[in-house]
Amino acid sequence: MWTLTSNNKFEHVRDFVGHSTAVTCLVKVDEKGRFLSASKDREIRLWDSRFSCDDTYDDDRLLLAAFKDIDSRSIQGIAMLNDGKYVRPTDKVDMAMAAALTKKAMKDGSAAVTKAAKERHIIGCSCDFATITKRHPVVKVWTVTQVNQDDSKLPLLKDSNVAEVKFSQDLEHDAVVESITSVSKKNMLLSGGKFLCVETCGLELSIKHLIL
Repeated sequence: MWTLTSNNKFEHVRDFVGHSTAVTCLVKVDEKGRFLSASKDREIRLWDSRFSCDDTYDDDRLLLAAFKDIDSRSIQGIAMLNDGKYVRPTDKVDMAMAAALTKKAMKDGSAAVTKAAKERHIIGCSCDFATITKRHPVVKVWTVTQVNQDDSKLPLLKDSNVAEVKFSQDLEHDAVVESITSVSKKNMLLSGGKFLCVETCGLELSIKHLIL
């Protein structure tokens, strides 16, 4: 991660280490610092990038979840469909936090809310995204939800996942999908593919050239 300084120069902030091989794509999840990374190791990782090296949050998690072997092919592209919610009790109060804290208080009592704030528990984590792989005519849609754990197991272990991912839907195409992106706040997904008509036109031109 890099930051642009006041003198218009980029300075290094931190590395996000964990993939075993080359990172193929990155996508921003929300305004709260989350992002997704994908690698040739067929793993997608969900990160929290908000904390700079000057912060002293040793107990806070940069890696929120590692979704291993999410596909049999290498992930080539990711597009966000819905940023969902992400709530830590130490964040600024917003509607997502109010709803999460109210739900937790009703379920576990006010003492659980106080404990969650003190121990920096993550009490809300969700989103939806789509992926494409190399040489494949399908866009896959995924849903991320928070892992359900009771207070006796919190805070989560360093290498455990805050959230889990579940397959939602296949969007089939007539040709290999080369790229995807989403339209912000429109609930729309755009996908671009390698259409067979391009190859067919090329073949016809070659035949005409030989006849002439």
